Amino acid sequence: MSQPRAPVLVLAIGNPSRGDDAIGPALAEWLRTCLSRQQPRNAVEVVEDFQLQLEHALDLSGRAKVLFIDAGDHTEPGVSLYPVGPAEQPGLSSHALEPAAVLQVCQQIGETLPAEAYVLCVRGEAFELGAPLTASAQERMQQACHVLQQLLFDRKEMAWQITANGSSDPAGPCPVPLPDSRGGQNSAGCNGGIGDWPRK
Repeated sequence: MSQPRAPVLVLAIGNPSRGDDAIGPALAEWLRTCLSRQQPRNAVEVVEDFQLQLEHALDLSGRAKVLFIDAGDHTEPGVSLYPVGPAEQPGLSSHALEPAAVLQVCQQIGETLPAEAYVLCVRGEAFELGAPLTASAQERMQQACHVLQQLLFDRKEMAWQITANGSSDPAGPCPVPLPDSRGGQNSAGCNGGIGDWPRK
């Protein structure tokens, strides 16, 4: 018998070898470490990939919540969290897609759309091949960790809407370190318990 799907899916996108494009994979690594210390451990699933593809539409099906994490180029300063829905007229291809396009594919092939979907965008500065994470990106990742703390380790369901509306109150640091671009660690962390989301 197959295991039930985690009600919350985090899709972290980025290339660890392209400077600040490593933001998504680094946050995914941090999040997996946090989740390994929480109960229940099957409440959140983390998927990491270089780009969003058509196939990711199947990962979205039937979730209570989906959170896309990606680095932004020339996006809003700092860290942005906003809701996203299916695109009305997506430009479909076999290459990289936007979150709205993946949601539209999920709907188009008859799968059950997630009840809610959000994008967590962390602005990056440099995306050259072989470049390390910039200092400003590492600072923003600290902010992103605090947002993830509220969304995934705070049992208050309204944290999603409140944070998305820009009214978040970041949680303090905790013992789980955030990896930096040199393979070391710095001081962001997670605490609290996993939210009790309904399962599909």
